[in-house]
Amino acid sequence: RVHVTTHKRGVGWSCGAPRSILVYRVPPSVVAALASPDVSVRIETVANLAKSPEKARAILAAIAIDDSAPLVARIWAMLGIAQVGDEDGGVAVQALVSVLDASPAVLRRCAIETLGHLKIESSVAKVAEHLADDEPVPEAWFEDASTPAQAARQALTTIGTPAAMAALEGNVAR
Repeated sequence: RVHVTTHKRGVGWSCGAPRSILVYRVPPSVVAALASPDVSVRIETVANLAKSPEKARAILAAIAIDDSAPLVARIWAMLGIAQVGDEDGGVAVQALVSVLDASPAVLRRCAIETLGHLKIESSVAKVAEHLADDEPVPEAWFEDASTPAQAARQALTTIGTPAAMAALEGNVAR
């Protein structure tokens, strides 16, 4: 199991034994770039991070779960995770699952969409918890105003496992 921790030196995760902890410092310049009003700066930042996927996952995961980071930086961190990918149970996936409990609906929606895009089977139960999450997301964030519930239905369809389909069928039956 992977455990994500953030601390003054950066973000770290461990895979079992404490000696396997890897730590990357989250440069404030990366957070600032992901929060830039200039979308081309955000795109370039994600592209540069993607050149080193393992390090990118750690940095993007830390930003995604950081309640003190600007909202736009957290969203772009999740967009970056969608680009670099992660395996089921990886540090970035654990961060995305953690964000499902975030207060802003836009963060929940983005985490759900990213988990669906990555087809993370272990997230089915947590994503399914949002099938009734109809809190609106302002259109300013996306091209549409879909809710976390709509994102959850799409994510479960994309994941497509029997468990995902059962969760969707169970929701329709209600």
